[in-house]
Amino acid sequence: MNKLLTANFFRMFKSKLFWAGILFMAAVGIGFPLVNYNAMIKNDYPLYLDSTFFMGAAFIGVVLSIFCSLFLGTEYSDGTIRNKIIAGQKRTVIYLANLFTCILAGILMCGVCLVVGLCVGLPLLGSFQNEWNVLLPFILCIFFLSMAFSSLFTFIAMTCKSKASSAVICILTAFLLIFAATYIQAQLSEPEIYDSFIIWMKPEIS
Repeated sequence: MNKLLTANFFRMFKSKLFWAGILFMAAVGIGFPLVNYNAMIKNDYPLYLDSTFFMGAAFIGVVLSIFCSLFLGTEYSDGTIRNKIIAGQKRTVIYLANLFTCILAGILMCGVCLVVGLCVGLPLLGSFQNEWNVLLPFILCIFFLSMAFSSLFTFIAMTCKSKASSAVICILTAFLLIFAATYIQAQLSEPEIYDSFIIWMKPEIS
């Protein structure tokens, strides 16, 4: 297991795909505070760091779907998994090593987005409106969300031998989950009761 993890981590940190995901999540952490800052200056309306600090959660699923499917699919296309099995590695150990690698990649991407968003957002938007006892559960949820996405996409990539097919399935699954979450959020945000108004016009007497 240790040798597999070391090899996976070494390959991950040399992967252009991994660094592209890091740069994209860093851009998310930079972009949204800048957009809110410009809107705050333009409209003269106060905006807080809370509104942009967790925007990485909306993108981490798509980023991990691309990374996991292509990073793990390369092992099938290059014959790396076959060589590991021939060398005496168990399938379970190979699967767990790949799972831990993808989980670490997701945690690092989320961490970069949060740290960059904090460094950019604090000077522009000021401190948080909520207390840290409210913010910390949301931060933990983002990391657990990335772990859940990594586990799901690792399962798909490891069970599908075609790199192209696994990439398509993972990306479609990510967007399907985003649309489902958006629909559920919209349903939960609906008010319990809609106020109805009746406009009555008094007829004019000639």
